[in-house]
Amino acid sequence: RLRVLVEPSELRRAMEPHFKHCSIGPRKMNNLLIDDIEELVFTYASITKKDLVDVRLERVNNNACWKFHRDFVDTRLVTTYRGHTTEWVQPAHAAQALREQKRFQGPMEDIALHNVAIFKGSDSSTRSDSGIVHRSPPISGTGCTRLLLCLNEQSPASPDRWSTGHS
Repeated sequence: RLRVLVEPSELRRAMEPHFKHCSIGPRKMNNLLIDDIEELVFTYASITKKDLVDVRLERVNNNACWKFHRDFVDTRLVTTYRGHTTEWVQPAHAAQALREQKRFQGPMEDIALHNVAIFKGSDSSTRSDSGIVHRSPPISGTGCTRLLLCLNEQSPASPDRWSTGHS
């Protein structure tokens, strides 16, 4: 689990120490993953026109965020590197999915493994029904593990800014 608030140019230095202490795989695999995340952080910062990006990389093996919801952000970039991927519904089915939750049998979409999506959140509009309705797939008890990347703009929930003063 890793969460940092960084300028895109600082990402690699902020992430490398965390990767030294985890068992993702050989160093080459760590570098490939950091390269991909770095490219996504630069792209996200360019799209949102923000200097800082809140980067969250986490291993999920439970039912985190299993309820249909809208994120309280302007925009969020998500991609899944391993495991089941984020599920979402078309706007025409959003109210029904939010109302029915586990009982929802309507059409659902998913983001293909390794594909990237940028969702509008409910903070992107003055309308309370704006933003993409989505959820993490329920996986508790299945033995499945996801590796999920979320990028957000800085918010009150963001960690303190990472700086080169970190060891």
